[in-house]
Amino acid sequence: MDMQQEAGRTPTSKITSTKAVRTKSKVRLIPNAAKMVESLRDTGYNPYVAIQDIIDNSIDADATKISIKIESKNVPGEYSSAGKPKKRVNRIIIADNGTGMNEETLLEAVRYGSDTDHDCAVDLGKYGMGLNTAATSMAKKLSVFTRDRSKKLLAAVCDLDDIVAQNEWIYDIEDCSDDSEMCDAFNKHTNGSDTGTVVVLSNIDRVSQDPRTFANTLKSIKFLPRTYRHLLSSGKLKIFVNKTSIKAHDPLFWDHKDTNRWTPGWVSIPGYESLQYRIVNVRDIPEMIGKRLTTYQGLCWIRNEREIGYNKTDPFWNRFPDHRGFIVEIKFSGDELDQAVGVNIQKQLTDNLDQALIDNIKNEILPFHKRNLTFYKAKEREKKKSSIEGGLEEALEGYAGKVKAISKSLHLPPKAPKSTNAAANNKSQAAQKKNGTHSIKQIKTSHIGRKFIINIAHWTSHGPMYDAKLGDNDEILVFINEDHPAMAGGLLGNEVESQRLLFLHFIFACALSELQLSDDYQDAHNKFKDIASSNARELFEKINTI
Repeated sequence: MDMQQEAGRTPTSKITSTKAVRTKSKVRLIPNAAKMVESLRDTGYNPYVAIQDIIDNSIDADATKISIKIESKNVPGEYSSAGKPKKRVNRIIIADNGTGMNEETLLEAVRYGSDTDHDCAVDLGKYGMGLNTAATSMAKKLSVFTRDRSKKLLAAVCDLDDIVAQNEWIYDIEDCSDDSEMCDAFNKHTNGSDTGTVVVLSNIDRVSQDPRTFANTLKSIKFLPRTYRHLLSSGKLKIFVNKTSIKAHDPLFWDHKDTNRWTPGWVSIPGYESLQYRIVNVRDIPEMIGKRLTTYQGLCWIRNEREIGYNKTDPFWNRFPDHRGFIVEIKFSGDELDQAVGVNIQKQLTDNLDQALIDNIKNEILPFHKRNLTFYKAKEREKKKSSIEGGLEEALEGYAGKVKAISKSLHLPPKAPKSTNAAANNKSQAAQKKNGTHSIKQIKTSHIGRKFIINIAHWTSHGPMYDAKLGDNDEILVFINEDHPAMAGGLLGNEVESQRLLFLHFIFACALSELQLSDDYQDAHNKFKDIASSNARELFEKINTI
């Protein structure tokens, strides 16, 4: 008996010659369950994206309310600096009021590579891998409880430890009676909904964040509020995390009065049925001023009302500060453009956009991109022009007027009478010398009505840039740290008189502000001054290396 017959194989063809004999047969090879289930845990999900993937299933089941509960437990033997037990995520429960599933659909749902029908024109699901791969990327045990119109509660449990131990794709399936604890728990989590599904992730071993941080990150604008913003804002969907309602976050600020809309609304791209775009710039919105807008630019991709990509500039333009705040939102239907866009198993945008799609989108949006660049460059030139109009002398006079207006609102002590005590002056000078400082200049600022005295101090390069206090004779003493790179390069060693004057006025303004603070704000101000000194030090150290 040859090896094929011994293995139970029947050759479908046989070629005989003077050379070797080749045979061909079909063999069913079942994947090694223990190996494969561990491999599928490493498909690249982060926990927040994984939860969104499970939420997608609820939305496809016509859920209008989804509740997420993050349960915690103490970590044995681990304590915080305050002596309290450290906590970790124990269970994650995701409940919805959707249509629920019958037994056949439930079995497909918990199977890897399920054969559940999806309408790619409206559904968020695509590959039939989301529930299992998303759940097991975080936890070793997945339990699904579901009830459809038949009113029968079903339960399915996928335990990775059992699959690995027995090296088989095995699941526990159970019918739950109406008076069972599982039925009571189902009703509690679905808030008494007649139909719905509850997904429970337990034996969690791949969530490192503490429960509070995990829940707060899930609620942050980077995840649920932004991903489902169109469904949330339309009223079609409500999502709760630990009973907190999630509000939609629109990165385009479309309805904000200060948003610069480059399109009046959604614009269709010729040659496509569902592909549309709208464009804004958000750099003038008060909430965005002062933020790092260089990263806040690009294309947001919306598939079937769900975001799958955010702030993607490549391959449409290079990320550069001049384009900050320029946002393009693209929306499309999955049945038309999934292949051209390139959507991965996590329903995230890939870098494999179809070239024809790229070209057609570029033809539409790049003219707006150019107009946006021209508009804001002109706006910045006009702003610079108005700031120096009338010459440096008038600009400095205007600045002096502003300082005078500021000084009137400061709660400084009343002016003291001028001292005629020479001994007191000598004592003050001796104290300055003892402290390692020496006066280099004295300026009477008539527009403020007080006298500034500038002193040079040596506090090392890592000391503060300056300090300020009121003198015995009501003068304002400003101590400048000569060792600080910003003071050495920006003020004391600066050969450009106009720049030196502006720098000096900046220090005066800081000193005035500092002296009017009450004790309640001193700690906060000192922290601000430390950070400002550190940032200025790094800036001037880099400038000196150029």
